Amino acid sequence: MRILRLLTVCVVLTLPLWGAPGVAEDISSLIEQGNAAWEKRGTDGNPENRRAADCFLSAVQAAPFSYEAHWKAARSLWWLADQGLLATDDKGRQRDLGRQGMDLAGRAVLISPDSAEGHLYWALSALHHCYGIGMVDALKKGIPDEAARHLWICYEKDRTAEDGRVLLGLSAFFRTAPWPIRDKDKSVAYAREAVSVDPVGVRTSVFLAAALAAAGSHAESMELMKTAAEMDGDKAREPDSKLWTRFARRCVDEGRVIDPEKLF
Repeated sequence: MRILRLLTVCVVLTLPLWGAPGVAEDISSLIEQGNAAWEKRGTDGNPENRRAADCFLSAVQAAPFSYEAHWKAARSLWWLADQGLLATDDKGRQRDLGRQGMDLAGRAVLISPDSAEGHLYWALSALHHCYGIGMVDALKKGIPDEAARHLWICYEKDRTAEDGRVLLGLSAFFRTAPWPIRDKDKSVAYAREAVSVDPVGVRTSVFLAAALAAAGSHAESMELMKTAAEMDGDKAREPDSKLWTRFARRCVDEGRVIDPEKLF
């Protein structure tokens, strides 16, 4: 309730600004620039990743009641964390980017609770934050349970949101969560559902392979990794597809799923 009251105060204070001449145009320009950078995003180190985040964060500052600015800022920070996960062991970065993404997505949920994106990127950011702070501390703070709640809400609203990202999130959650939350069968089921929504996604195939391996289906997992290693991917929808094909090849070469605790 306290957060809601604070948000209400912010809305009252910023409404005149939102209606001021030129402000709406400035916000539109920032979001357009952010969208353009997002379309050019790539793997860790691509300058467009940071540029997209900066544009959306600037839009948040200029329009504190913009749902689009908040959820897209959260998504951009999630992407920064996501692309750095396999590239570095910097848990501090995961902790901080995850926390910032949670805060922005949380505000998005307050602004538009019936929309799916805020819930989705709260949960996905939370998984990175949990990895950064460690699962024991995350459990003490109740973050995994809250992440699951947001994922369920998003699933009920639109299971195909963001090309089925919610389904991958649920699969990863049930694969990596501690006991007794962990559920290998659910992880496989959600990953298969994700493949049905995004059959050309290389990451989607890799995550299904990881779920199968965790459930003890090693042979099927490695066969799927072989398939993923040969997939072309859709660069427009999955700009990091080559990263995942290389990852799949490494898994095939080693005969196991590499770093499964980082696949979320």
